[in-house]
Order: sequence, then C-alpha cells, then structure tokens
Amino acid sequence: MIAALLASVSLSATAAQTIRFATEASYPPFESIDANNKIVGFDVDLANALCKEIDATCTFSNQASTA
Repeated sequence: MIAALLASVSLSATAAQTIRFATEASYPPFESIDANNKIVGFDVDLANALCKEIDATCTFSNQASTA
C-alpha cells in the first residue's frame, strides 16, 4: 500500500488532492475493521501521516480479496 502511495503521488504536490486506498482490512495490526466499522491500523496511520505531509486527504475502502 505504501509503495503505491509513493509511486503515484509527488511529495511536492501543490494542489490539495484526495488519495483513495483500497485494502483488504483483515490483517491486523496492519489494517483491520474496528468496532465503529472504520479501517484502522499501522498502514492507515502511516498513509494518513504521509497525506498530512503533502496536504492531501486519504480515504480508505475495504475490498475483499478474490485470490
């Protein structure tokens, strides 16, 4: 997930943007669903920190794996 962020976003972005992440949130502590049905975990925290640094908004969606 983090590699995708770094590959798709320039750290010198000047305009505010939204970065959408799709993940299978069933791998705690990296990502999981909390009691409020929100995706949480290390990867989410790291992505949010990176988005804050580049003045972007992160959104997350849970996608089931078919593999």
